[in-house]
Amino acid sequence: AAVTASSELVCWGKDVNGQLGGGRKLIGVDSVCCGSEHTAVLLDGGRSLIFGWNEHGQLGHHGNRETTEIMPPDSRRTFTKIACGGSHN
Repeated sequence: AAVTASSELVCWGKDVNGQLGGGRKLIGVDSVCCGSEHTAVLLDGGRSLIFGWNEHGQLGHHGNRETTEIMPPDSRRTFTKIACGGSHN
């Protein structure tokens, strides 16, 4: 995954669990990180979005439901940096 000069998210590769965002266009992206099968995006203004595999709760939603939806984690916080690990963020 990468962020273009015009702040658009571009993803490519294996997409078994929705980790590429389902072909949705995301703009206003500040940075992106990728886990083993999930992706986290930091938007301008500090909001975050996360999508893909969720077996270990790495999407930040309550529980471990997988989703191909692009959703914010269950947090009212804003962030300045974002990082991903294999099964955690």
